[in-house]
Order: sequence, then C-alpha cells, then structure tokens
Amino acid sequence: MSYTVKNLQSFRTPDGGGFNATLYRDGKRIAHVHDAGRGGCYSIDFVQGVDRHAEAALLKTAADALPQESFTSGGVVTHYQPDVDMLISGFVSAVEDAKQDKRLLKMLATTCMFTDPSKPGIQMLAKTHKPDPILFVKLRQKYPAAVILNELPPEQALALIKAEQNSND
Repeated sequence: MSYTVKNLQSFRTPDGGGFNATLYRDGKRIAHVHDAGRGGCYSIDFVQGVDRHAEAALLKTAADALPQESFTSGGVVTHYQPDVDMLISGFVSAVEDAKQDKRLLKMLATTCMFTDPSKPGIQMLAKTHKPDPILFVKLRQKYPAAVILNELPPEQALALIKAEQNSND
C-alpha cells in the first residue's frame, strides 16, 4: 500500500501555514485533504465512489504502522503513536522538500554558489555571474578554501545547502 499527495497548494496563515492536496493510494485518487492552518485536525473529504470507511481504516492502519515518536517537556519524556494527520503531514513534507530541491537545482544551474570557511552561510555571486569554469578559477584564487557547489554532484550540493540551512534554524 503506497500513499502520495499531489496538487499540493501551501499557504500562509496568521497561525503558521496550511495546505490543500489530493491524496492518492496506490495511484488512485481517494480524497482531498485540507489543513486550514488554524490548529486542529485536517479535513479529509473522500472522493465520490470511494468507500470512506474502508479508506479511513486503511489510513489508520498505515499511521499505526509508523514507529512511536517522543518529545521531552519539562524533563518528562512522552511517547506517542503518530496519527493519520501526522502520516499525511509526512507525505506533504516530502512533496515540499522535492519542490525545494528542484528550486535549488535550478538555482545551481544559473547562480554561482560556494561555501567559504571564513564566512557563514552559502555565498552566491550576482546573477550576472553565471557558473562557468573561468569564474571557478577566479573564485579559487580569491577564496582558496571555498567549496564550489556548482562543481559537486547535485545530491552532494543539495546536502551541503540543507546542512547550512539547518544550522541556521
């Protein structure tokens, strides 16, 4: 059994953010999911012709199969079982991550990006400086310790960018 979300539309709200998405099971559209972004549970509207009780039971079974999670508050560790909303949230996050990766790869193709141990963060040259080998030689002369992300395999460049973003969170 495989779930995915498509047609994801995220939006900002005063309380954070929300989304609208279409939920698929094994490639078949089964529901529209809405998170109003105001707290509370997601709204899951099963499409016409779908056995809503059977699909809801399958979603619960999939959520119950997730490993337990925990959080610590005031020195007390609390364990809990993820629910259907958390299951769907994982699917939404995967789609959002893929979209961000696509944007970053496009940026790597059009903007010279590098890291320099003497400066925090990812450095970018103005868009007038398109990535090219001559520019990379000049960068190495000016910043000998720099890692030029444009020269790395895409997966490695994305990993460095994400690690830098996470260190700033």
